[in-house]
Amino acid sequence: MKKPAKLGFFQSFQDGKFVTQRAESVWVLAVHYDFKFNEEKHPASSKKFFNEHFRNGDDVDVGNLRKTFEERRNCNFYDFLSPTKEKLLELLADKDQLLQLFECKDLPDVFVLFFLSHGNENGVIYSDHCDKDGLIVSFTTDEIFQSLESLTGLEKCLKLVNFGPCRGLLDDAKYDSENEYENYDNRNSCRITFEPAMHNLVVFYSTVETTEAVRAKTGSWFVWNICSYLNLMREDEPLIIALTSIQWRIHNESQSCRMGNKLFLGQTPEVKILSQDSLFFFYKNEKPVVCQPSPKDALRRLPVKKIRRDELYSWQSDKSQNLRGRRAFILSTPTADDITNRLVDTLRQNLQFETSARKLSMSAIKLYFHDVLKLEPDVGCVLTCVFSQKIASFGHFARIYGPKIDKWIGKPKLFFLVDVEQQAFQTENISLKRCEYKISATNHSGWLVVILRDKKQFERLLKILDGDELKRGKSLQELLTPLLLISSTKKSNILLNSTLQYLLDFPVWPRIFVKPDFKFKLDENSSEQNFSFDQLLQEAKITLKESRVWILSSVAGAGKTTILKEIAFELKQAEFHVLNVIMLQKHRLYFETCFKMKLTVGLRAKELSFSSMDSMKFALITEKKKSEEECSHFLRNFKGGNILENPLHLSLLAECEGEDNLYRIYEKVVKRKTKQCLEMQNEGNTVAEWRIEKTLKLHRLIASRFISGGCLIGQGVNKEDLEKLNGFGIATYINGMA
Repeated sequence: MKKPAKLGFFQSFQDGKFVTQRAESVWVLAVHYDFKFNEEKHPASSKKFFNEHFRNGDDVDVGNLRKTFEERRNCNFYDFLSPTKEKLLELLADKDQLLQLFECKDLPDVFVLFFLSHGNENGVIYSDHCDKDGLIVSFTTDEIFQSLESLTGLEKCLKLVNFGPCRGLLDDAKYDSENEYENYDNRNSCRITFEPAMHNLVVFYSTVETTEAVRAKTGSWFVWNICSYLNLMREDEPLIIALTSIQWRIHNESQSCRMGNKLFLGQTPEVKILSQDSLFFFYKNEKPVVCQPSPKDALRRLPVKKIRRDELYSWQSDKSQNLRGRRAFILSTPTADDITNRLVDTLRQNLQFETSARKLSMSAIKLYFHDVLKLEPDVGCVLTCVFSQKIASFGHFARIYGPKIDKWIGKPKLFFLVDVEQQAFQTENISLKRCEYKISATNHSGWLVVILRDKKQFERLLKILDGDELKRGKSLQELLTPLLLISSTKKSNILLNSTLQYLLDFPVWPRIFVKPDFKFKLDENSSEQNFSFDQLLQEAKITLKESRVWILSSVAGAGKTTILKEIAFELKQAEFHVLNVIMLQKHRLYFETCFKMKLTVGLRAKELSFSSMDSMKFALITEKKKSEEECSHFLRNFKGGNILENPLHLSLLAECEGEDNLYRIYEKVVKRKTKQCLEMQNEGNTVAEWRIEKTLKLHRLIASRFISGGCLIGQGVNKEDLEKLNGFGIATYINGMA
């Protein structure tokens, strides 16, 4: 009698406690096509085609699967080489044939399937058989699932289906801003569908729709990484953790590989998990081993060691810039006001998200898209939650996928869709660049979509987001999968779909904010008093309960907006509601949220953010009294335009006439700001030129050390100097760092 399988176990919650049950019977079926020319079944005219499309490494993949599942995990393994389309689909739909094939009396607890071949878009998988006209016969993933659905008795069985073929012809290389993506037609790459709506189904794709999967003589990245990970496991792990870790490995290794004439190939695996009866865990491997050979020609040998959680998102860019900002957008119908408000408070107070809530409409979706594009580059995660039964199109939400908008490539993009019936959304793209805050990643990585069908599931989601586990190293993926547990075997439109290549947690970061001191006067006749930021914050809390007005005044660029934002953040943490007003077009105001409350308003008079050349020209004409011709000449000198979106930069550059090279222009800008700040410190009186030059010399010294990567504090610069320079609005220094 065959010994029980050692693949894993199920865990469910029954009668108030967790119940664990071993998966004793596991079938593994490897369906593969090597495309080797065979005179008996292939016409002679097709010999060249099969020689060109022979699947090198197919035998290596099957060998690795056999060793991993049959020899090391004691699974019932069968490799099915080159079945015809009819025979394959008939087998997958016939219980008796499968029982005979695996020499069993009962269906398994877990059915693992691998499909290894060439493939194309829309789920096409090619066999290596020809029809009567000499054309290659193909079948589709839909046909596979239809056969499995018609298989009686498989409802309670966990079906883990792995597709290794390409899903298109696009190269999913690491994003490179130097490449041209105008003809990169990836509109379906991030397509989300409820199909197949099968209970207890997990689908693992080697890559996303429209893109290639990579294979070499030593096997495919997909199979090798699955086997390698299972062979190295030293701890029991939830299925979602294992799959995400495999995604991380494939994503990372595929970016540093050379194959033939191609450099920096990439691959973005995709996971889809539908409704489940129980959670599945992989058993640790009793004798961890390395799967040889590697698809990278064994250039990198993984040591036998405990797998570390390197897969956790670092919240940093490639250049070690912190990406600690978190933004959340909530769009809902009026009937969801209560749960919307609760979600806003939870995200804001527990996970440090800056959150916006709006009524769902096409104008709100356009405003959402505008806001996402204009987010600060140090925002490391964006979360979107939609409450609605019917949405005409999800195209607007999917616009933040790459590659033509590189700002969000590689960063986590979370979508929670509650009570939504729409089954798919497609991509649209817009371009934007911020190289210092980039993450090396493939074009389609980083998204996690969770679709929930009712308010009860949302309550469970809210409990996860409001807990402490996400702040203590527990990954979001692991906490989300229990939401997919349902007791019914009927079709349920709930799923988790992911190309997020990290395990995502939400550490509590210290706020990066240098607390300034203020000079305070009650009225014109009173003397000045020193006021700390903490004192100002306490007064602001009192102000919200009284009819008092505070005026924060300084020269342009001294940090008034930063201070107001920090006060707003602290007030939100203390459960005060803060109203943000966004001006997108002249004479039109959009209010993000409206509550019955006392109102405190922070104004940035004549200092808006200019997002178009027309608005910049308008500002130059009205504020700097320049002619139409002078404006056009000035703006032509700055083709990129990004530098002019900041109103202070636009103003100062206009005063410097915008002539000369950028370095000399900014020498003038920095000198002017320094002069303004010194005069403000001198109670509005002029200051000697030598004082200005002395301060500029200090700025230059610090800048040169920063650029060269040296320590800022040293000869000629002490900590007190850095603290004084924080008030100039040129750079911010925290603990001796810029």
